[in-house]
Amino acid sequence: MGVPKVSKRLVAAYVLDWLLIVVFLLISYGLNFLTPRYHAFSLVDLDISFPYVDEIVSTAALIVASVVGPAVIILLVSFTLVPSPAAHRGFAWKTLIGLKFWELNIGWLGLALSEATALLVTQGLKNIIGKPRPDLLSRCNPNVDNIAAHTVGGYAARYSAEWVLLSEWPLVHLMGGSSLPDPLFVL
Repeated sequence: MGVPKVSKRLVAAYVLDWLLIVVFLLISYGLNFLTPRYHAFSLVDLDISFPYVDEIVSTAALIVASVVGPAVIILLVSFTLVPSPAAHRGFAWKTLIGLKFWELNIGWLGLALSEATALLVTQGLKNIIGKPRPDLLSRCNPNVDNIAAHTVGGYAARYSAEWVLLSEWPLVHLMGGSSLPDPLFVL
């Protein structure tokens, strides 16, 4: 058996698949520059009052676990188990290598498509929903003397001055250095 011929249409289909993945990644990257939807919040909202906690798992570890690890597993499986060792007797060496690279391409294509799609959906939903982080108040230092200037509502304000809705939650001084000027939040 010789090396099977691969049609140009099939190669073009896989090239289009890889281009679709690149388009998904570019759209996901572009979503970082859009202004997300913001919601009013209250300084007494327990849902955004959780304490700030340093990350337990680093970004590098996440990338290794979700991209590098599966890519290495796909590589190992493609070159050791495809086609099955029992089938090796019926194929020429060039055909076996071609099949192994074919399976590697398909495996990595599936991994890349799933990662790019997950990134696109996650970035899109974060922009559409735009809820504040659970630890927003611990990341920021609200200036309670200037609450009245940022009040947008709050039926319960007649019971307590803290029970008001505020509009400026994205304009905050964040822990770690980055800050945006706003009189509601101070360092």
